Amino acid sequence: LSKDPDTVLSKDDLLFLYEFDRDIQGFGYERDPRIDEIKAKRGERDLPEIVRLLPEVLSNQAASSYRGYAEIAQATGAEVASEQEFRQLLEAKMGEWQQSGVMEYVVRDFLENGNKPNLLATPNVIADWQTLRSAAVKFGEDQPYKTYIYREKELYSQYSAEELSGRPTEGALRLSIMPSGSTKQLGYKPVETQLATLKQLQADRPGLNMRVPSVLEAITYWQTLRARAGTLSGDGTFDRTYIRHLDLTPRRIDGWSVVPGSRVYDGGGPTLDLSDAGGDGDARVLVG
Repeated sequence: LSKDPDTVLSKDDLLFLYEFDRDIQGFGYERDPRIDEIKAKRGERDLPEIVRLLPEVLSNQAASSYRGYAEIAQATGAEVASEQEFRQLLEAKMGEWQQSGVMEYVVRDFLENGNKPNLLATPNVIADWQTLRSAAVKFGEDQPYKTYIYREKELYSQYSAEELSGRPTEGALRLSIMPSGSTKQLGYKPVETQLATLKQLQADRPGLNMRVPSVLEAITYWQTLRARAGTLSGDGTFDRTYIRHLDLTPRRIDGWSVVPGSRVYDGGGPTLDLSDAGGDGDARVLVG
Protein backbone atom coordinates (compact mmCIF):
# COMPACT_ATOMS: atom_id res chain seq x y z
CA LEU A 1 0.00 0.00 0.00
CA SER A 2 2.84 2.42 0.68
CA LYS A 3 3.99 1.90 -2.91
CA ASP A 4 0.53 1.95 -4.46
CA PRO A 5 -2.05 3.71 -2.23
CA ASP A 6 -4.73 3.20 -4.89
CA THR A 7 -4.71 -0.59 -4.59
CA VAL A 8 -8.25 -2.00 -4.45
CA LEU A 9 -8.92 -3.34 -0.94
CA SER A 10 -11.27 -6.09 0.15
CA LYS A 11 -13.73 -5.71 3.02
CA ASP A 12 -11.34 -7.49 5.39
CA ASP A 13 -8.47 -5.28 4.22
CA LEU A 14 -10.50 -2.15 5.00
CA LEU A 15 -11.54 -3.41 8.42
CA PHE A 16 -7.88 -4.15 9.18
CA LEU A 17 -6.40 -0.93 7.78
CA TYR A 18 -8.91 1.33 9.51
CA GLU A 19 -8.62 -0.64 12.77
CA PHE A 20 -12.33 -0.99 13.42
CA ASP A 21 -12.02 -4.25 15.34
CA ARG A 22 -8.57 -3.79 16.88
CA ASP A 23 -5.54 -1.54 16.59
CA ILE A 24 -2.70 -2.63 14.33
CA GLN A 25 0.14 -3.91 16.47
CA GLY A 26 3.67 -3.01 15.39
CA PHE A 27 7.00 -4.45 16.41
CA GLY A 28 8.29 -1.48 18.39
CA TYR A 29 7.00 0.82 21.11
CA GLU A 30 5.90 3.54 18.72
CA ARG A 31 3.01 3.40 16.26
CA ASP A 32 4.13 2.82 12.65
CA PRO A 33 3.64 6.24 10.97
CA ARG A 34 2.97 4.57 7.62
CA ILE A 35 -0.46 3.43 8.85
CA ASP A 36 -1.79 6.98 9.23
CA GLU A 37 -0.02 8.13 6.06
CA ILE A 38 -1.78 5.44 4.01
CA LYS A 39 -5.17 6.24 5.59
CA ALA A 40 -4.70 9.95 4.90
CA LYS A 41 -4.04 9.20 1.21
CA ARG A 42 -6.89 6.72 0.84
CA GLY A 43 -9.59 8.25 3.07
CA GLU A 44 -11.75 9.97 0.46
CA ARG A 45 -11.40 7.06 -1.95
CA ASP A 46 -12.47 4.53 0.68
CA LEU A 47 -15.26 6.63 2.22
CA PRO A 48 -18.20 5.19 0.21
CA GLU A 49 -17.12 1.62 0.92
CA ILE A 50 -16.61 2.34 4.63
CA VAL A 51 -20.10 3.87 4.79
CA ARG A 52 -21.43 0.60 3.36
CA LEU A 53 -19.36 -1.36 5.91
CA LEU A 54 -20.42 0.68 8.94
CA PRO A 55 -23.64 -1.29 9.59
CA GLU A 56 -21.53 -4.44 9.86
CA VAL A 57 -19.10 -2.69 12.22
CA LEU A 58 -21.98 -1.58 14.43
CA SER A 59 -23.64 -4.99 14.28
CA ASN A 60 -20.39 -6.52 15.52
CA GLN A 61 -20.72 -4.27 18.58
CA ALA A 62 -24.36 -5.23 19.20
CA ALA A 63 -23.72 -7.96 21.78
CA SER A 64 -21.59 -5.75 24.04
CA SER A 65 -23.96 -2.82 23.55
CA TYR A 66 -26.86 -4.97 24.65
CA ARG A 67 -25.00 -6.21 27.73
CA GLY A 68 -24.08 -2.65 28.70
CA TYR A 69 -27.68 -1.54 28.20
CA ALA A 70 -29.09 -4.46 30.22
CA GLU A 71 -26.73 -3.79 33.14
CA ILE A 72 -27.83 -0.15 33.40
CA ALA A 73 -31.49 -0.96 32.80
CA GLN A 74 -31.42 -3.36 35.73
CA ALA A 75 -29.49 -0.89 37.89
CA THR A 76 -32.05 1.85 37.23
CA GLY A 77 -35.14 -0.34 37.51
CA ALA A 78 -36.03 0.08 33.84
CA GLU A 79 -37.75 -2.43 31.59
CA VAL A 80 -35.19 -4.69 29.86
CA ALA A 81 -35.93 -5.43 26.22
CA SER A 82 -35.04 -8.88 24.92
CA GLU A 83 -31.92 -9.23 22.79
CA GLN A 84 -34.11 -10.18 19.83
CA GLU A 85 -36.13 -6.97 20.23
CA PHE A 86 -32.90 -5.01 20.57
CA ARG A 87 -31.51 -6.39 17.30
CA GLN A 88 -34.76 -5.68 15.46
CA LEU A 89 -34.66 -2.09 16.69
CA LEU A 90 -31.01 -1.81 15.66
CA GLU A 91 -31.66 -3.08 12.13
CA ALA A 92 -34.48 -0.58 11.67
CA LYS A 93 -32.43 2.25 13.17
CA MET A 94 -29.43 1.58 10.92
CA GLY A 95 -31.71 1.90 7.91
CA GLU A 96 -32.85 5.29 9.22
CA TRP A 97 -29.25 6.34 9.83
CA GLN A 98 -28.29 5.50 6.24
CA GLN A 99 -31.12 7.65 4.91
CA SER A 100 -30.58 10.61 7.25
CA GLY A 101 -26.83 10.93 6.65
CA VAL A 102 -25.76 9.71 10.10
CA MET A 103 -23.59 6.93 8.66
CA GLU A 104 -21.70 9.25 6.31
CA TYR A 105 -21.20 11.82 9.08
CA VAL A 106 -19.81 9.16 11.42
CA VAL A 107 -17.39 7.87 8.77
CA ARG A 108 -16.18 11.39 7.91
CA ASP A 109 -15.66 12.14 11.61
CA PHE A 110 -13.63 8.95 11.85
CA LEU A 111 -11.52 9.61 8.74
CA GLU A 112 -10.90 13.30 9.50
CA ASN A 113 -10.67 13.26 13.31
CA GLY A 114 -9.96 9.65 14.27
CA ASN A 115 -13.22 9.20 16.19
CA LYS A 116 -14.19 5.55 16.10
CA PRO A 117 -17.94 4.87 16.29
CA ASN A 118 -19.37 3.16 19.37
CA LEU A 119 -22.89 1.76 19.33
CA LEU A 120 -24.73 2.88 22.45
CA ALA A 121 -28.06 1.55 23.71
CA THR A 122 -29.41 3.56 26.64
CA PRO A 123 -32.42 2.60 28.77
CA ASN A 124 -35.42 4.86 28.20
CA VAL A 125 -35.69 5.81 31.82
CA ILE A 126 -35.79 9.03 33.81
CA ALA A 127 -33.39 8.28 36.67
CA ASP A 128 -32.77 10.63 39.59
CA TRP A 129 -29.35 11.39 41.00
CA GLN A 130 -29.45 8.73 43.72
CA THR A 131 -30.29 6.04 41.17
CA LEU A 132 -27.49 7.14 38.84
CA ARG A 133 -25.10 7.45 41.74
CA SER A 134 -25.81 3.84 42.73
CA ALA A 135 -25.27 2.66 39.13
CA ALA A 136 -21.93 4.50 38.93
CA VAL A 137 -20.78 3.15 42.29
CA LYS A 138 -21.76 -0.38 41.32
CA PHE A 139 -19.77 -0.06 38.10
CA GLY A 140 -16.67 0.87 40.10
CA GLU A 141 -16.88 -2.27 42.23
CA ASP A 142 -15.48 -4.29 39.30
CA GLN A 143 -12.87 -1.71 38.29
CA PRO A 144 -9.27 -1.38 39.55
CA TYR A 145 -10.45 1.64 41.56
CA LYS A 146 -13.82 2.48 43.08
CA THR A 147 -15.96 5.25 41.62
CA TYR A 148 -15.05 8.75 42.81
CA ILE A 149 -17.75 11.45 42.91
CA TYR A 150 -16.71 15.07 43.37
CA ARG A 151 -18.77 17.40 45.58
CA GLU A 152 -22.04 15.68 44.67
CA LYS A 153 -24.22 17.81 46.97
CA GLU A 154 -23.02 20.99 45.27
CA LEU A 155 -23.01 19.66 41.72
CA TYR A 156 -24.74 16.46 40.60
CA SER A 157 -27.58 16.50 43.13
CA GLN A 158 -28.51 20.00 41.94
CA TYR A 159 -29.87 18.68 38.63
CA SER A 160 -33.26 17.11 37.95
CA ALA A 161 -33.73 13.51 36.85
CA GLU A 162 -34.72 14.77 33.40
CA GLU A 163 -31.51 16.80 33.06
CA LEU A 164 -29.31 13.89 34.17
CA SER A 165 -31.06 11.26 32.04
CA GLY A 166 -31.55 13.00 28.71
CA ARG A 167 -34.61 12.97 26.51
CA PRO A 168 -36.25 9.53 26.22
CA THR A 169 -37.78 8.19 23.03
CA GLU A 170 -40.44 5.56 22.50
CA GLY A 171 -39.77 1.99 23.58
CA ALA A 172 -37.47 0.41 26.13
CA LEU A 173 -34.23 1.88 24.81
CA ARG A 174 -32.73 4.57 22.60
CA LEU A 175 -29.92 3.91 20.15
CA SER A 176 -27.12 6.33 19.25
CA ILE A 177 -23.49 6.44 18.16
CA MET A 178 -20.87 7.75 20.57
CA PRO A 179 -17.57 9.01 19.09
CA SER A 180 -14.37 7.80 20.73
CA GLY A 181 -13.11 11.37 21.16
CA SER A 182 -14.09 15.00 21.20
CA THR A 183 -16.18 16.75 18.55
CA LYS A 184 -13.64 19.03 16.91
CA GLN A 185 -16.15 21.69 15.81
CA LEU A 186 -16.83 22.59 19.46
CA GLY A 187 -13.20 23.52 20.12
CA TYR A 188 -11.57 24.63 23.37
CA LYS A 189 -14.12 27.26 24.35
CA PRO A 190 -16.52 28.35 27.11
CA VAL A 191 -19.74 26.42 27.58
CA GLU A 192 -21.93 29.15 26.11
CA THR A 193 -19.83 29.29 22.92
CA GLN A 194 -19.86 25.51 22.54
CA LEU A 195 -23.64 25.47 23.03
CA ALA A 196 -24.07 28.14 20.36
CA THR A 197 -21.92 26.13 17.96
CA LEU A 198 -23.89 22.98 18.73
CA LYS A 199 -27.18 24.80 18.14
CA GLN A 200 -25.93 25.86 14.70
CA LEU A 201 -24.76 22.32 13.90
CA GLN A 202 -28.18 21.00 14.89
CA ALA A 203 -29.89 23.55 12.66
CA ASP A 204 -27.61 22.74 9.73
CA ARG A 205 -27.95 18.95 10.05
CA PRO A 206 -31.23 18.16 11.87
CA GLY A 207 -31.22 14.59 10.60
CA LEU A 208 -28.13 13.77 12.66
CA ASN A 209 -29.96 14.33 15.97
CA MET A 210 -26.77 15.72 17.56
CA ARG A 211 -26.89 16.11 21.33
CA VAL A 212 -24.71 16.21 24.42
CA PRO A 213 -24.49 12.82 26.16
CA SER A 214 -26.36 12.75 29.46
CA VAL A 215 -24.88 11.41 32.69
CA LEU A 216 -27.06 8.31 32.22
CA GLU A 217 -25.61 7.81 28.74
CA ALA A 218 -22.07 8.30 30.07
CA ILE A 219 -22.47 5.54 32.67
CA THR A 220 -24.09 3.28 30.05
CA TYR A 221 -21.09 3.99 27.79
CA TRP A 222 -18.72 2.84 30.54
CA GLN A 223 -20.61 -0.44 30.86
CA THR A 224 -20.70 -0.90 27.09
CA LEU A 225 -16.95 -0.42 26.63
CA ARG A 226 -16.18 -2.80 29.48
CA ALA A 227 -18.58 -5.40 28.09
CA ARG A 228 -16.75 -5.23 24.75
CA ALA A 229 -13.18 -5.49 26.04
CA GLY A 230 -13.64 -7.24 29.39
CA THR A 231 -12.00 -4.32 31.17
CA LEU A 232 -12.05 -0.53 31.04
CA SER A 233 -8.55 0.68 31.75
CA GLY A 234 -5.25 1.20 29.98
CA ASP A 235 -3.78 3.79 27.65
CA GLY A 236 -6.38 5.99 26.00
CA THR A 237 -9.22 5.21 28.40
CA PHE A 238 -9.44 8.79 29.66
CA ASP A 239 -9.64 10.25 26.13
CA ARG A 240 -12.15 7.62 25.07
CA THR A 241 -14.51 8.26 28.00
CA TYR A 242 -14.25 11.93 29.00
CA ILE A 243 -17.55 13.74 28.51
CA ARG A 244 -18.18 17.40 29.25
CA HIS A 245 -21.86 17.71 30.12
CA LEU A 246 -22.04 21.22 28.75
CA ASP A 247 -25.81 21.28 28.33
CA LEU A 248 -26.28 21.36 32.12
CA THR A 249 -26.50 24.76 33.81
CA PRO A 250 -23.11 25.76 35.27
CA ARG A 251 -22.79 25.85 39.08
CA ARG A 252 -20.35 27.83 41.19
CA ILE A 253 -17.99 25.87 43.41
CA ASP A 254 -15.22 27.65 45.30
CA GLY A 255 -15.62 30.66 43.02
CA TRP A 256 -15.38 28.62 39.80
CA SER A 257 -18.15 28.15 37.27
CA VAL A 258 -18.31 24.43 36.46
CA VAL A 259 -20.42 21.79 34.73
CA PRO A 260 -20.32 18.04 35.36
CA GLY A 261 -17.59 16.06 33.62
CA SER A 262 -17.51 12.25 33.59
CA ARG A 263 -14.57 9.98 32.76
CA VAL A 264 -12.67 6.78 33.51
CA TYR A 265 -8.95 7.32 34.04
CA ASP A 266 -6.35 5.19 32.29
CA GLY A 267 -5.74 3.39 35.59
CA GLY A 268 -9.38 2.29 35.61
CA GLY A 269 -10.85 4.76 38.10
CA PRO A 270 -14.41 5.89 37.17
CA THR A 271 -15.07 9.51 38.10
CA LEU A 272 -18.03 11.85 38.13
CA ASP A 273 -16.18 15.10 38.39
CA LEU A 274 -16.38 18.62 36.97
CA SER A 275 -15.32 20.60 33.91
CA ASP A 276 -14.42 24.28 33.83
CA ALA A 277 -17.34 26.12 32.23
CA GLY A 278 -14.93 28.86 31.17
CA GLY A 279 -13.10 26.65 28.71
CA ASP A 280 -12.43 22.99 27.93
CA GLY A 281 -11.66 21.21 24.68
CA ASP A 282 -12.99 17.74 25.38
CA ALA A 283 -16.66 18.24 24.45
CA ARG A 284 -18.33 15.58 22.35
CA VAL A 285 -21.79 14.94 20.96
CA LEU A 286 -23.82 11.84 20.22
CA VAL A 287 -25.57 11.34 16.91
CA GLY A 288 -28.41 9.11 15.78
